[in-house]
Amino acid sequence: MSDHDDDFPLNQFTEVDNIWRRSCRELAWCEALLENGEIPSWSYKCPSILLKDTDERELVSSQNGPCPLCSQHSFAPNFPCKIKKHMLGFHKKHSIMHAGKKHLRCRLGCSLRPHYHCTCGKTITEKFRALRHIQSCTGKEGIEHEDQEERDKEERDEDKEEEDEKDEEEKDEEEGDEEKKEKDKEERDEDKEEEDEEDEEEEEKDEEEDEDEEDEEERDEDEEGEDEEEEEGEEDGEQRDADEEEDDEEEDEEYEEGEEKFESVAEEEDKNEDVSDEEADGEEMNKPWKRRETKE
Repeated sequence: MSDHDDDFPLNQFTEVDNIWRRSCRELAWCEALLENGEIPSWSYKCPSILLKDTDERELVSSQNGPCPLCSQHSFAPNFPCKIKKHMLGFHKKHSIMHAGKKHLRCRLGCSLRPHYHCTCGKTITEKFRALRHIQSCTGKEGIEHEDQEERDKEERDEDKEEEDEKDEEEKDEEEGDEEKKEKDKEERDEDKEEEDEEDEEEEEKDEEEDEDEEDEEERDEDEEGEDEEEEEGEEDGEQRDADEEEDDEEEDEEYEEGEEKFESVAEEEDKNEDVSDEEADGEEMNKPWKRRETKE
């Protein structure tokens, strides 16, 4: 078996480790963007060179992962809190400051020994040699780098101002929208109150109309009852009149019968009186002195 075959698992692990580290650096860059509201000043492709005001802990993501500047062989812990302490205790402590930039010590596989990266792309292992190279390298282009940094800073400031203005405009629009929404809500509430009042008035009118209808029905019923009573009274009056007429007729008949009886009795009495008068006259005539007088 060849040496290349013996190193195959290790090469696979190194590739996986590099992918994991790059993913963590990209995640840290995105988290810094969300937290600060602006594009970070450092690049996740070359995180060993930062601006002097940049916090080294920004390079560490919130998830477990390897150190962004150390291999697993150099620094094994994967917890964010330990890595942040490691960034301040080792990388910042051994960093090189020059021309407004901070060159952190790198312990990745880009060199066999711990080293520094220059903006020109060269790697230097010894700190003193790296400082001399960075000073000499940036001495020729230092002004340009500084001007570029200032331009970048001005652009970031302008972008931030524009974003602030946009935020203020959006805020004003939101406030205007909120005021408009509040006004619309108040108008809707007023309309609703008016509708409720109108509904209440209509309900009251309906209730009054129902009460009036009930009163009218009661009056109609009372009038019908009175009419029925009057009809019953009229019928009773007619019945009484009929009874009185019958009584009058009976009384008239009785009176007529009584008169007839009285007349018949009177006639009989007259007849009897006439008969008695005749009898009396006959008796007187039969008396002797009556006969003598008649003879004379």
